[in-house]
Amino acid sequence: MQEDSYYATYLSSKTNERIVVTKDDARIAIIAQRIAEIESRLPPLQITSTDSDSSALKNIKIGVNEFLQDRDAIGSRLAQLGVVGYSTFSGLKAPDQRAVAVSQYLPNETRDYIIRLAGELGFKHYTIFDNVEEEAEEEVLFGSYGGSLRTIARSA
Repeated sequence: MQEDSYYATYLSSKTNERIVVTKDDARIAIIAQRIAEIESRLPPLQITSTDSDSSALKNIKIGVNEFLQDRDAIGSRLAQLGVVGYSTFSGLKAPDQRAVAVSQYLPNETRDYIIRLAGELGFKHYTIFDNVEEEAEEEVLFGSYGGSLRTIARSA
């Protein structure tokens, strides 16, 4: 339901009950509407690294699928964020989905950051995996093949 002065007037006319909207409430509604209009015109937020993000990524082992056509661009972005190097991996064919796998052992903040980064890099899905059980040295796999995929939320 809308919470603005127009809707309040509509309810008042339909229910014959007097509904009072203060000037402050009306102003807040107008300001909120203007903010929403401005936000809808802004481009999507770009992730910028902070010292804590960069230091967290430096200690993470990352793999990039050889079949990804933009693997060099992914590597460049990782380097911008302070990642010194990454390994490559592949299966018999390119992955069906554009997904990233993130180790369940990473701290939640780091995991969330990597998922946002993956969204920035054009990945649509992510999965949480047990790299210890799978005997994978990497804690993050860009271009992963399977698992229970979840959709990466797009920030606006």
